[in-house]
Amino acid sequence: MQRWKGGHPQAYTPNIDKLAASGVRFVNAQTNIGLCNPSRNSLFTCKIS
Repeated sequence: MQRWKGGHPQAYTPNIDKLAASGVRFVNAQTNIGLCNPSRNSLFTCKIS
């Protein structure tokens, strides 16, 4: 099985490997604000600052 970049060769993580194989990778993600808390607040209130 091909491992994700940056994993340690002695770490055996079959469940995490299955989860990563079935996941989705976003290569062009965008956000309205670069900081976490203001971005989350604008998402909840539907207001862009």
